[in-house]
Amino acid sequence: MNLKKYINKGMSFQQYYQHIDEVIANGNKEEATYPYYELNKTRIERLQKKFEVSEENLEKIKGLKNLIYLIVITEGWCGDAAQILPIIEGICAQSDFIEARIVLRDENTDLMQEYLTNGNQSIPIVIGIDESGEEKFHWGPRPAWADEILKAYKNDEISKSDFLIQIQKKYNQDKGKSIENELIELILR
Repeated sequence: MNLKKYINKGMSFQQYYQHIDEVIANGNKEEATYPYYELNKTRIERLQKKFEVSEENLEKIKGLKNLIYLIVITEGWCGDAAQILPIIEGICAQSDFIEARIVLRDENTDLMQEYLTNGNQSIPIVIGIDESGEEKFHWGPRPAWADEILKAYKNDEISKSDFLIQIQKKYNQDKGKSIENELIELILR
């Protein structure tokens, strides 16, 4: 599948954040997902202020010679996306050779169907592509450490409430470093 069309179709980070603001201002307040937009905006803003790419990873990405695009499939209500997109934005800001475009899952069902997670439309999904539009890797919907917490929830070992609390606590403790490391490792392959 050639993914180049999603580069032009996708939004910049600024456009994506404007989309979130528009939903907050004009969205249907009765929709189940509506309250998450404002919560996620707060999370995004907090991470944008605090996250910095490590010196070690800055050195690694300085060696990039070929442009790589990151196509991110997501939605503004997604809690994981609120934790992950600011990290991607921080990485992109440090290299002229890494560029991201964001596409909304519900407007790009054909693309989402190609990147299901265990048969589910889990997001965000990050697809790394080269300049010709060919896939180099895909990652997501969460960092590797989250799999254990998710597994405990899926096996009814913890409640949904405990799952959400544990995930958020771990995101807060990790400060985006696992996401940064996992993505940069893939980008450099």
